[in-house]
Amino acid sequence: MPVCLRSWGKRFLTSVCGAAPVILFFLVLFVIVYVLFGLQYSIIVSVVTTFFQVRIRKAPIRSISIYGLRCLEASYISWRF
Repeated sequence: MPVCLRSWGKRFLTSVCGAAPVILFFLVLFVIVYVLFGLQYSIIVSVVTTFFQVRIRKAPIRSISIYGLRCLEASYISWRF
């Protein structure tokens, strides 16, 4: 039993570590959108997070920086107009 529990624990930790960037991205983006635009625009967070999740598998570091810059750019444009 302990061997089975250890292997399950390793798989669980690996899965959590693999999903951590996507979870963190979602939470940060949700807070930013909620604070800047309100709850009515929060559905866009799920769409952007899905794109991010697909994109991060191709180019991990580059995806985070590109999506971060795009989110900042979108918020800047929305505040200007």
